Amino acid sequence: MDTNIELQLKIAKTVLKAYTTGNFEELFPLMTDDYEHSSFWVLETLKGKEPAIEYYRKKCRAIKDSLPNGRLVKIQDKPKMVDSVIINGEVKRNILLRFLETDKIAILLEQQTKKELVKTLVIPTITENGLLKSIYVTEPNLFSFMFLEKE
Repeated sequence: MDTNIELQLKIAKTVLKAYTTGNFEELFPLMTDDYEHSSFWVLETLKGKEPAIEYYRKKCRAIKDSLPNGRLVKIQDKPKMVDSVIINGEVKRNILLRFLETDKIAILLEQQTKKELVKTLVIPTITENGLLKSIYVTEPNLFSFMFLEKE
């Protein structure tokens, strides 16, 4: 197996475990000092390892009662270009998407709320030596991907 794919899988499995158990502690030693967390739904990027650790510790407390299920996926195409997207029932226009390469390993999360099944795509980026450089959280419908594991 390609070393880059092996590193991506290792990090992706750790990220998957963090989100589905609500325990992000295993991620912290893997983060670069200039780590970034960004989201399709939030305008500002969280920059730096220490602010990210604080964010994830708060997130652990927030999601502990409704942990999502998750599966590993492989992104097959660049993001679809969109003029507008519905986010939390509101139409958001002129959505700009970050460039992402294909063949990237990501995590599809599914969380049942009282109203609906919410799906989120979590895309980790790693350095050449296997550290976690960033996580980008986004709308899965913007991507074509294939599942790496059977349900």
